[in-house]
Amino acid sequence: DIKPSIATVSNGLVTGHQLGTTAVTATNSAGEGVTCYVHVILKGIDVSSWQGNIDWGTVKNQGIDFAIIRTGYGKTAPEVQTDAYFEQNYSGATANGIKVGAYHYSYAENVQDALQEADFCLSILNGRKLDYPVFYDLAGSEQRALSKSAVNDIVKAFREEIIAGGYLFGMYCNTDWYYH
Repeated sequence: DIKPSIATVSNGLVTGHQLGTTAVTATNSAGEGVTCYVHVILKGIDVSSWQGNIDWGTVKNQGIDFAIIRTGYGKTAPEVQTDAYFEQNYSGATANGIKVGAYHYSYAENVQDALQEADFCLSILNGRKLDYPVFYDLAGSEQRALSKSAVNDIVKAFREEIIAGGYLFGMYCNTDWYYH
């Protein structure tokens, strides 16, 4: 049942080789067997100044494949709203072969705010290569109080600026917030 391109078994140890799902059957000496499914996935983390100094070599050795790194938050004060660890986290992750994406925490309450946040985010990224999208992190209570169409307009404005800046776009929020 096992697809060797996805995973192999040696002395009872299952080793993943590529993303996917495969069946693994274990059989005892009496010929009784049980089958389970192994899902080979990527492991990732999100990081910001809240984590402080990160030992990216240790992160890599723990099997982390990617990191989504906060650029900053809001739009009004780049000197304090740029994540203090963005550069360090980006450099540390990429130096250790960890693929990267980014996220920007939003306080936008209208389209103009969203456009300013996107420009701020792009200025922090400064053309850096990303393997994953720039995610727009929506979680604020101010935004939750807005109409769905207002939130949609905010997201669309940020998205268009990020794409125009040469990056992929993604949403970053809790599902309960997303479906409110």
